[in-house]
Amino acid sequence: MTKYYRKIGKFFTPKIIKLLLDEDVQEIRKFYKELRGAQLITEQENIGDFFEACYKILSTTYRNEYVFKNTFIQEIFFREKSSSLYSELQINDSKLDLACFGNSSQAFEIKTELDNFERLDHQIVNYQKVFDYVSVISVENKINSLLEKLDKRVGVFILNSNGKIQLVREASFNIETFDKNIIFSLYHKKEYLSLIQKYFSHDILELQKIPNTKIYAYALDFFLNYLWKQQEFLINIKKKERKK
Repeated sequence: MTKYYRKIGKFFTPKIIKLLLDEDVQEIRKFYKELRGAQLITEQENIGDFFEACYKILSTTYRNEYVFKNTFIQEIFFREKSSSLYSELQINDSKLDLACFGNSSQAFEIKTELDNFERLDHQIVNYQKVFDYVSVISVENKINSLLEKLDKRVGVFILNSNGKIQLVREASFNIETFDKNIIFSLYHKKEYLSLIQKYFSHDILELQKIPNTKIYAYALDFFLNYLWKQQEFLINIKKKERKK
């Protein structure tokens, strides 16, 4: 049955959503017949019911990353109405599962029953260079290992056996570990140029004279020496303005 669970896990992806938007349901129908043949689901009246049946299988039998993300969004993120949420955000050489930006910036790394902690230390170090708060979301049987392994500033949540997100340890503020260069790398070109114009509009004409090959280095120097001192520069302010 594991092969079917894996297939169901891959079913909740942008690729399948695109097929639905394009009204191309051939692949979905084929998969529906597979699951019916394996007696994993009963007859469904429509595609919505089929997706609900698939998600129920995941949430009770094969809790993959999608289940964790969906539960987090429903239970935690929607409470923070002023926040913006990003998935799979590249931070240095790590890819963060969930990033939340509002009054503060928060990183959430997911470790399911199916994951190990092989790269976790390295991932946490990267995230602490950028985010105010860093947390790990995992499962009950990994709690003791996580609490022993993790920096005490890292928060810990679990997706418990009832399918609820539960706080185990609150995250602490990370400002002493910020890396200005990595934070700057998260800005898009139009964002860092607009910041320079906002705070130093008299320099924008000079900026326009600089060759494209040198603009990044110029803007980085500007950021490190001037914008870093401005309270409004913080990554969460720009990120929450960006389209999700």
